[in-house]
Amino acid sequence: MAVMRLLLLCVLAAVVHRVSPSTLRQRLTSDVHAVLTAADLEVAAEQRAAEAPSTRVRREYMPEGTSALDRARRAFLLDIEFGESYPKGVSQDMVVGELRNFVQVNSPQYGQLVTNDNPGLQFGPTLGGSFPRLTTLRLSLALEKMADAVRLFFTGHGVDMHIYVSRAFMSADPDSPPTGPDSNSLLYAGREARIWMRQVKSDGSLQSYRRLTDFQYLAEVAWQSGIDWMFLEDDGTGSQYLRVSVTPDGCGGSLDLAFLLDASGSVSADGFQAELAFVRQATSAINFDVGPNGTHVAVATFHGPRTSHFSGNRTLAPDCLPGTIWEAHGQGCICDFGATCNGPHQEFDQDTNELITPGCVAFACNEVTVGACADITVIEPNGDRSCEVPDDGLTPEDCLFPAAFYSHGCETCSCSESGVIFTEDDATDILYEFRMPQDRAIIDDSIERYVYPEGATMLTLGLKHVREKIFTLENGMRPTRQGIPRVLVVLTDGFQVGFPAGPEAQRLRDELGVRIFAIGVGDKVAESELRDLASPPFETHVLRIDDPAALPTLVDRVAYAACETPVVLNPGDHTDDPVDPGAFRYYVIKCEHTTSSLVLEYTDAVNSSTSAYLSLLHPNPSPISHEETINGDTNTLFFRFHYNDGQTSQPVFLSVMGQGDHVSQYRLGVYQEVFDAPHEQIGFSEDSPVNRLIGGLPTMAPVPGYTPDYQYTLDDEGNVDANGNPVFGIVPATGELFLRRKVDFEGPTNVFNVTRRATDSTVACLTGFQTVTVRALDVNDNFPVFEQTYYEGFINETQRLRRDVGDVVVTVKATDADAGGSAAVFYELQAATQPGTFAVERDTGKVVQASAVDFESLSSPFILLVITAEDADGVQAQTPAVVNITVNAVEPTTPPTTTGSSTGGTSGTTGSTSGTTGSTSGTTGSTNGTTTGSTSGTTGSTSGTTGSTSGTTGSTNGT
Repeated sequence: MAVMRLLLLCVLAAVVHRVSPSTLRQRLTSDVHAVLTAADLEVAAEQRAAEAPSTRVRREYMPEGTSALDRARRAFLLDIEFGESYPKGVSQDMVVGELRNFVQVNSPQYGQLVTNDNPGLQFGPTLGGSFPRLTTLRLSLALEKMADAVRLFFTGHGVDMHIYVSRAFMSADPDSPPTGPDSNSLLYAGREARIWMRQVKSDGSLQSYRRLTDFQYLAEVAWQSGIDWMFLEDDGTGSQYLRVSVTPDGCGGSLDLAFLLDASGSVSADGFQAELAFVRQATSAINFDVGPNGTHVAVATFHGPRTSHFSGNRTLAPDCLPGTIWEAHGQGCICDFGATCNGPHQEFDQDTNELITPGCVAFACNEVTVGACADITVIEPNGDRSCEVPDDGLTPEDCLFPAAFYSHGCETCSCSESGVIFTEDDATDILYEFRMPQDRAIIDDSIERYVYPEGATMLTLGLKHVREKIFTLENGMRPTRQGIPRVLVVLTDGFQVGFPAGPEAQRLRDELGVRIFAIGVGDKVAESELRDLASPPFETHVLRIDDPAALPTLVDRVAYAACETPVVLNPGDHTDDPVDPGAFRYYVIKCEHTTSSLVLEYTDAVNSSTSAYLSLLHPNPSPISHEETINGDTNTLFFRFHYNDGQTSQPVFLSVMGQGDHVSQYRLGVYQEVFDAPHEQIGFSEDSPVNRLIGGLPTMAPVPGYTPDYQYTLDDEGNVDANGNPVFGIVPATGELFLRRKVDFEGPTNVFNVTRRATDSTVACLTGFQTVTVRALDVNDNFPVFEQTYYEGFINETQRLRRDVGDVVVTVKATDADAGGSAAVFYELQAATQPGTFAVERDTGKVVQASAVDFESLSSPFILLVITAEDADGVQAQTPAVVNITVNAVEPTTPPTTTGSSTGGTSGTTGSTSGTTGSTSGTTGSTNGTTTGSTSGTTGSTSGTTGSTSGTTGSTNGT
C-alpha cells in the first residue's frame, strides 16, 4: 500500500495543456524539503506502520562496521527479500505500467529525459546505447532524494556513501527491437534504474554494499523518496542490485472524476474529514488538472437515516411500507413510537420456534442497528414498556427501544399511525456536480462547508444516485464523442445497510463505461464487497487502508491508474480527439452481443499523423504489445477487426499514438459488421413505378447466442437526385429499399451510393452499416433522332472530275438516348428519285455514289434521297432525313447557238439572282430559247425555292 508521497505521481494534464519538464520539476519540488532527512524517514515509516501493522516489519538498520552505540541516527529496513518485489505480490505492470514504446534518440520523448548530476550519485559508463545519467524527470527527482538521504545518514558514521546507478535509459531501434529477458524493460523509456550503494574510501578505492540488509535499507529510502515499484534482483552470478521504477511523468488526458464518500456513523467525524482531505489533495494536486478544459470533478456522499423503511437486506426481506421502520434483523416492520399494530397476532411453532402465522407483536424491544446490543434480536419489554440493556455500557437509546411491529409476510397488518416517511434522497447528498464551475477553490469551499451527517451506510442508494444524478449529460458529464474517460472513486468502511451494491456498480461500469476504484477504509471491510464494486483487474482497482488518516497517501496510486483509464466506445459512437507526439489515447470497445467483426472508421485531420493499435490481450496497446496496427490517413480508412472463435464477448482495446513533432487530431468511429457483406449492388428498371420495393431483404451476419430485432435507416447523403430530393426510402422493419421518385436512366444521375444502417431494438451497440450501390437499368424507351432532317451534296456528271463510284458524297447521323446496345443506330435508304445511283452504309450513315451519272440522261439535276434510322431493337426514327444531291453538268466541247446562249445566259444570270427571279428567268428562257431552255426554265422555276441553286440552274438551262 502506498504511503504519503513527497512527490506527486502521474501528471494528468490535458493534452492541450501539456506540462513542460521545467514546470513539472518546479511543481514537484515546490512543497518538499531539499533533503529527505533520517527523521523524515522515521516519521514516514511510522505512518506506514500504522497503515499496515500486520505486514510491517520494524527492524533497524545497522551499517557495516558500526554498533548500536555508534549510531547517530536511526533507520529502518523494508521487508523485502532477494527475488521479491515491493509492493508485494503486485507486478510492475500493475503499478507503473508496461513499456509502451521504445524512446529513440532525438525523438520528442528523448528530449524530455533529463541528465542527473547530483554529487550523491555515481553512474556507470555510457556505452553501447546505455545512458545511466538519463532518466525521466520523476525518476531523476526520486534518485536525487535517495542520494541526499543516504549521504546524510552515512555522514553521521563518517562514511562517504553514494548510490551507484549502473543502468538507466537505454536506446533501442524499434525496427530491430531487443530480445531476451530485458526486451520489455522500462529502461528503454528511462523509467527504471538499477542501483546499489557504494562507498568511496579515504584512499579513493570503492566498496559496494550488497548485503541483504543494505538493500533493505536502500529499498526503504527508495520507497519514502517516491519510487513506485522495486524488485531486489540476484541473478545467481554474484550480481545483486535493486530495480526501481516510477510512473510516467505525464499522461496527457482529462477525466470526468467523481468521488462517493462514506458519511455513515461508523466512519466517525475524523474519518470523514480524512475522506475530504483525500478529495482536496486529489483535486488540488498536479495529478488532476482540474479546469473547464481539463478534469471535471463531482462529489457525493452516502449515509441515510439510521432507521427507515428501507430493507436492510433485500435478499432476506423487502422494504417495509413508508412510515414504518425495517427491523434490523429483518424480522418485521416496526410501527412509529406510540402507534399500535393492526392485524393478527403472530404465532410460532412451540417445538421448532418457526414462524407459523405472520402478524403483530404488541410491544417488543428492538435493536436500532444490527449488533448494537450484543446481537439481541427481540425481547419482551417490562411492564412499564421499557427495555433493559444487558450491557452496562449501553443505554436504551443506544440500541433498544420498545415498539409494536409486524412480521414480514403479513399482508393484512398495518400501523395505527405512520411515522416519518423517508425517501431515497435522504440517503445521499450531492456536494458538487460536473456542471458546476470547475475551479479548485470553489470545490474545496463547497466540500469544506458540508456538515457530517453521521447516518447509515446506504452505499447502494449512493451508487444509484451517482448513476442518476452525476454521470448524466444534463448534469455536466461530457459525451462519449469528446473522448473523456469516466472514473468513480468509492470510499467505504464496509458496514453496508440494505441490498447489495454490486448490481448498481455493474450498471455504472457496463451502461456508462465508468471505471470504479473501491477503497476500503478500516479493518472491517470485506474483500468480496470491494470486488463487487471495483472494475477489473482488482489488483489495480481494489485498495485497502486501515487508518482513515492515511487516505491521502493513496492519491498517487489512484491518480496513475486513473490516468490509464480508457474511454468506452460502444459500437455506433464517434470521437474527435487530439494527441501529443509520442503520447497515447486509450479506448475500450465492448458490447454484450457481437458479430464476428468490428469495423473501425479512422481518419487523420489535415497535417496530422497518428497510428492505432488494437489488442484483445493488452488493456493499453502500444507499438510493443498489440495484435493489429493501423496507420492513419487523411482519407477515411475502414478497418475490420475479426474475432477468433469464442472471443466475441471480449472487449477490444484500442490506443491511438501521436506521430510527428506536433499535436495531431483524428476522428474515430466504431461499428459492428452486422450485415453479411459490407457492400451490396442493387439494380432496378428505369420504368419502375414509385413505391416499388427493390433489392429484396438484406442478409445479416449471425450473432452467437442472440436473435437481433433490427431497425433500419437510410442516410441522406448520396440519396438525392439532381434537385436535392430523396430518391429511395427504406422499410424500417425489414431493411428493404423502395423508390420514392422515378429515375430516368438517361437523366443526370442513374447510379446512387447510399448507406443502409441497422441497429438492434434492444442492444443499441449491436449496430452497423452497409454501402449499397443502386443502379437504374436502361429500358429502350427512346427512338433515334437525326441531327439534321435535310442534307445536301454535290457531284459532277463525269467520273474524271473529283469523284468516282464509291466516293462518300455526304454523311447522315442519328443518335439514340438509350444506353448499351439499345443506343446503336443503323441506317437504311428508304426512297430515291434516281434509284441505284446512291447507297447508304448501314452502320455509318455514309451516302456513297453507287454508279456513274450522265447529266443529259437525268430528268432533273437534283436527286433526292430519303434515309431512315432504327436502333438495335428495330425502333425507327419518327422523322427521316432528306438528302438533296445536285449533279453538275460539264461544259460541252461545241458552243451552243448565240440566241439560246444569250437568252438562256440572261435568264440564267437572272435566275442566279434569287429563287423568285429564277422562276421568271425560266419563263424568259422558254420564250427566247429553245425547248430545252424552256424546260430548264421550268426546272429553274421549280428549284427556285433555293435561291442560289436556282440561279445556277437557270444559267445552265439557258444554255
